[in-house]
Amino acid sequence: RNLENIQADKTPGFIPEVLKLLRVCASKLKGSREDERAGMTKAMLYALHLCECLFGPYQEVISAKEKSKYKFAPAPLPPEFGAFFQESFQGGEQLPETLQLRLIHLFGAILSGSKPNALRAITPTAVEVLLGVLRRGVPGLLELALRGVVAVVHVLHGSSPGAGPVPLRVLLDGYFRVLNSDLPVASLAPEAAGGLIALRVLMLDAIPAMLSCEDRPVLQAVFLSNNCFEHIIRLLQNSKVFNGSSDAIAVHAIGVLTAIMSNSPSAKEVFKERIGYAHLYEVLRSQGQPTQRLLQELLNMAVEGDHSSFPVLPIRNEQPLLILLAWLPTLACRELQVFLSSRLRRLCEASLPSRLTC
Repeated sequence: RNLENIQADKTPGFIPEVLKLLRVCASKLKGSREDERAGMTKAMLYALHLCECLFGPYQEVISAKEKSKYKFAPAPLPPEFGAFFQESFQGGEQLPETLQLRLIHLFGAILSGSKPNALRAITPTAVEVLLGVLRRGVPGLLELALRGVVAVVHVLHGSSPGAGPVPLRVLLDGYFRVLNSDLPVASLAPEAAGGLIALRVLMLDAIPAMLSCEDRPVLQAVFLSNNCFEHIIRLLQNSKVFNGSSDAIAVHAIGVLTAIMSNSPSAKEVFKERIGYAHLYEVLRSQGQPTQRLLQELLNMAVEGDHSSFPVLPIRNEQPLLILLAWLPTLACRELQVFLSSRLRRLCEASLPSRLTC
């Protein structure tokens, strides 16, 4: 509560002792019986909350402008934190989920607290911990870990080149490897396939969040250098619709392609050269008849926004419209044909520039 007692240039002397206590408790918890866990779990929760208050006192504040209104700086992060964070997620037996949640929450608090602390916390082992949580795909932990990864991307992107111990391209490479796990959805049992689809959808949705930052064109260029288009297309190829029950991955993948190419002529050219819209069309067609959601997402790609908004957005990328025109005669559902025809006409007639584009 009394943050004025914390020196901005010196880590409080009790913090290393608190981290030592946390490491001992975490080690004992992993090998303890169920009836022995309650006391140690409670002690760890209190200690983790103390660390959150010290290293991220204003973690609920998102923007730097709002954060500047507050006068208390976070305490400097001690070097012992990295080893503690790594050890907490190592080994075969995991800590109780409530503690794992608080640990990832603490990591996020550090990232939002101050840039020096964030750069100290973002180590190769910390990044591997977050990616490991994504691989496990535990609901609750997964969403929080994704928020952490997005925050790490923003910190690294906003820092001077070489300032952080982990290059942004290394993080993105690991992220896309998790996204493109080797097991294709169609080879799994229905329950496991559903979990994998949910994981991939959440990971896809995090990419536009990563790109929502200052100096977006530079970050788009980093994504391009990490072969992001190839990763997304490979994901589409490996994620054939399971029993025809879901188009979620295709819909969200198109949304990611739109986000990466949005307002970037160079990104659109790179996509044409490396992938090509004809190949995208073939990959989508191989998954069977499209749903209305998928058609709508391609319409959104054409205007780089909500195609159903009013006034109608101008056409910024005509290539998805050419895909839809080619697909129109082959649609088995007459209602979809009528829907798509009316939407195409609406976009093409909306303005003089759009008519000229068409």
